[in-house]
Amino acid sequence: MNVGTDCIEKFPDITSSNVKLEKQELIKREKYNRRRIQLGISFPNLQDDISEVEMLLKSSPVVLPDSLENDVNFYILKLRELINSYIT
Repeated sequence: MNVGTDCIEKFPDITSSNVKLEKQELIKREKYNRRRIQLGISFPNLQDDISEVEMLLKSSPVVLPDSLENDVNFYILKLRELINSYIT
């Protein structure tokens, strides 16, 4: 609901701060959903691809040096953080 500061006084059960907070929360959720959808359009299987790399790394018959495996795990973690940061 988008109500001006003068008109809001005509609704006694609604305080302007509650309306403002609710509106901000709705806008925040809309932006979150829009970014999540856009990320899904640009990278349709991103989460699955990351999970697949993790699984391949864990189940690989080839033993990687610890430093290389740690680097891959580090970048997987950073990629997940980047996704979360972008969406939120």
